[in-house]
Amino acid sequence: MAQKYTEFEQLPNGNLRITLLPAAREDVQEIVANQQLDADGKLAEVIEWQLGNGWELLSPESIGALTSAPILSEDVERDEHGDVITVGTTYWYRQYEVLDPVEQVLQHGYVDFERGA
Repeated sequence: MAQKYTEFEQLPNGNLRITLLPAAREDVQEIVANQQLDADGKLAEVIEWQLGNGWELLSPESIGALTSAPILSEDVERDEHGDVITVGTTYWYRQYEVLDPVEQVLQHGYVDFERGA
């Protein structure tokens, strides 16, 4: 089973906050230092526990999003081939072009993903 490094919290404004668990800081620093992982791979490693417990890290193309930002949802329906049929609420990281969300978690203790339209 994956180790839990973060907590997910839905904020009153509708956004999703990903908060670093204090005991996980060293482990997350090691993930960030892994040069073999890109930003999305590092994010997937850091939130692996949530990804194994109902959340999905969606590729933008799979839902027709016109961005390259990381997108999260816990309300995805797929067909027998694994293609997305419907998706409920999504959360995306708007600053993806200039800031790494995992670096932000380490620097500030949390990062917010905006609720999608």
